[in-house]
Amino acid sequence: MRRLEGEAKEVTTILTNILIFIVATIVFERTSGQTHEIYKLPGLLTSSILSAISIIFTNVSTIACTYTEYRIAEELFANEGKEIYAVFSFGLIVCFVICFSTIYNFIFCYDTFPLVELLACHKQVDGVFYNTPRIPYSTFKKMYKLHPENFQFINPQNDITFYSFEYRGKRFSLNFLDFVRALSLVDEHITEKDLARERAKRSKKYEEQSKLYAMMRDDLASDLATIEKQKTDAYNKIKTSTDSINEIANRLIKEAH
Repeated sequence: MRRLEGEAKEVTTILTNILIFIVATIVFERTSGQTHEIYKLPGLLTSSILSAISIIFTNVSTIACTYTEYRIAEELFANEGKEIYAVFSFGLIVCFVICFSTIYNFIFCYDTFPLVELLACHKQVDGVFYNTPRIPYSTFKKMYKLHPENFQFINPQNDITFYSFEYRGKRFSLNFLDFVRALSLVDEHITEKDLARERAKRSKKYEEQSKLYAMMRDDLASDLATIEKQKTDAYNKIKTSTDSINEIANRLIKEAH
């Protein structure tokens, strides 16, 4: 009975590892499976690292569960002569799939892993020119909020994207943590500009829509005015005809008397 409970616990652990691995792999692929703009990398850093840690955890946990099931199966065979390797076989297959998938993902997503990309970008910004001055993030933040138009971050040279930080043409650098925070600030500024641009587009769209509705209302008002005029003209004609008929009828009556 205790052995069955132990096997059920190990199977539950393996199934939980499978679920965690699937979710972590999806997050890892979305954050590290493709190249992102440099400004977007800080926002992906935490989720990519947590997904990588979760994947490694599931690998270690699955290997431990598989080894535990192997020891239990060997002990059962030695004590009772029973060969029960079902749970061990299941764990071994899951372990192989998870480990192979992990190695594959880590190898092919290494260059686009946000932390690796940020380190490479910072190396370009900080290490290409040894006389590049460093400034603290507090200075960068104050000046960027006041004069964002004076900052330049990507300088294409010879058809190669070369990352650099410049203020009015003068290169500068930050330490790695400040560099990540600076990119987050730039991304926030770009996002605000994009949102403002979208709001302006929507505002223009609504303005054009309002103009269209106003034209339609004017046409409807003109149609209603035309109909009212036609009704008035028709009523006047009927009234005139009625008056004429009544006048003729009254005259005939008088003549008859």
